[in-house]
Amino acid sequence: GGLNVVRQTVLETAPLNAIAFYDFLQCAGNCGPYMAPGLKGFTGSGATAGSPTLRPDIWSTLTGGSAWANLPGAAAHPFLAGEDIVGAGYVWLDATTVRWIVVRETVAGEPLKIAYSDNLGVSWNLVTVGSTNTETIGGAKGFLAMDRDHLYLATTSGNVYFSSDAAETWAVQSSALTASGADQLNAISFSDYSNGWAGGANSSLITTHDGGANWAAVTAPATINISALHAFSKYRVII
Repeated sequence: GGLNVVRQTVLETAPLNAIAFYDFLQCAGNCGPYMAPGLKGFTGSGATAGSPTLRPDIWSTLTGGSAWANLPGAAAHPFLAGEDIVGAGYVWLDATTVRWIVVRETVAGEPLKIAYSDNLGVSWNLVTVGSTNTETIGGAKGFLAMDRDHLYLATTSGNVYFSSDAAETWAVQSSALTASGADQLNAISFSDYSNGWAGGANSSLITTHDGGANWAAVTAPATINISALHAFSKYRVII
């Protein structure tokens, strides 16, 4: 059959900037009945109309988006009033526990921050990433969560940060800043644990073959602003 496109309604007046679905296809068996993928997900918003008093929202669905719920209370809102959510992803901590992760927009005078929840958005833990003020990811594709041991952030300052503990702590991969020339990085993608690419403003394109321990600049095919990319292998990437 053909593609069936359905417009879904969410009771949110602010932009929804990032979305992630965290369930998988489950065949009928000892683990339980058959379950289709793409039923369980969440999305994060900006602060309503740029409001300095309203906090960004998290909306979740267990039905593939036919119904969305917004948990009430301050604990269910990962960032402060007026601070947008600009990235979202997840990692599985074990067979039954999923960790939601969201990234905050740039905030003057403060470094990059992420928040994570291990209880489906009921409460959140805030984590500071690096020490560069007014830094965030260059777009939703600037956050990559491969698994709990391999997470990356590509930032507006040309940095790449890496976490090997499910987003609880982050280390800067310092060679990325040199390779990017401090140009904004908008997207990052790895084909496996070793080989990755990141790209952004002013034709900035960098690659690594050792998981990010060493990044090197690559000449882009044209004078462009790279907003998204996908790495297929050590030698092949689409931007």
